[in-house]
Amino acid sequence: IESGVTVSVSGTKTLKVGRNFINDGTFICNQSTLVFEEYAAWNPVYLKTNGSQLYNLKVDNYATGYRVDLMDDLDVNNDITIQQGILDVTASNHQINCGGSWTIETNGSFNYRTGLVVFDGGSSAKTITSNSNNFYRVHFDATGATYSLNDDFRTDEDIEVNNGTLDLNGNNVRLGDGGGDSLVINDAVIVDEGAKLMMANTAVLSVENGGSIQVSGISSNPGTVTCQS
Repeated sequence: IESGVTVSVSGTKTLKVGRNFINDGTFICNQSTLVFEEYAAWNPVYLKTNGSQLYNLKVDNYATGYRVDLMDDLDVNNDITIQQGILDVTASNHQINCGGSWTIETNGSFNYRTGLVVFDGGSSAKTITSNSNNFYRVHFDATGATYSLNDDFRTDEDIEVNNGTLDLNGNNVRLGDGGGDSLVINDAVIVDEGAKLMMANTAVLSVENGGSIQVSGISSNPGTVTCQS
């Protein structure tokens, strides 16, 4: 999309891209889905949004080792799905904002480097499926929304729950690598039956004014807050 040009995708249509998506103009997503279907001859391919938001993003590349490299920050209003291939924030560590659910499927990967992922959806239920892929830093800024984990969740550094609820949903969160990490709660975290919140040995848990952490369960299967072993 050249500078000065506006492209609008109407309704809920799907736009499939076999190589690069480079936006130097304006892209109006409405409720469309942008799908990367990278061909064998091209690796990596590039995504540049130029500040335009996407609605849904799906990565479904030729094979597991094929990458979509971000050229700038990425803001997706609804779901991000990595079905096959790699979504890479690159050495520039571009920020990703996700307003819906985050799903990494069996053949998908996320190259997080030292990038920040912000979950900023509206007031509805969302899910996070990481499929054993780590994050570096994660912020939740989703007033009225609940993000429920579908599997174990790990960050190298901080988690901030500024707005919204993080529900472990019986899964484990492993926070930090021992480098001065922190969990800051301004809204709500739920550590329910069978769930474990495992903090790095030097990590700080800070529940701010107006924030809460709910730890529940039964004697044979409690929710647990502990240090990493």
